[in-house]
Amino acid sequence: MVRVMEILGMIPLIAVAAPLATVAVENASLLLQRLRKRRMQHLEAEFCREQIEAQAKLHLLTSVLKANAHQARKELIRAAFMASKEAQEQSGNQGH
Repeated sequence: MVRVMEILGMIPLIAVAAPLATVAVENASLLLQRLRKRRMQHLEAEFCREQIEAQAKLHLLTSVLKANAHQARKELIRAAFMASKEAQEQSGNQGH
């Protein structure tokens, strides 16, 4: 009989604790949703920064490759000109 009285005495406490527990669970769920959303936003921002950095590096490398190709073309033209000039001089020396 003592046990029944103890349990009956706890009913007001249970009546107050149950709604509080429900609110706590709901708030925890909302908090987790906010944390997930914030983490997702952070990851998206980080990805965007990394993408911008990668594009900048790509543009830089493209510029370097274009400059190297231009220099190589100039050197080939110069070498072809020198070879042509040398060939003309040799053919002119052979003809005399």
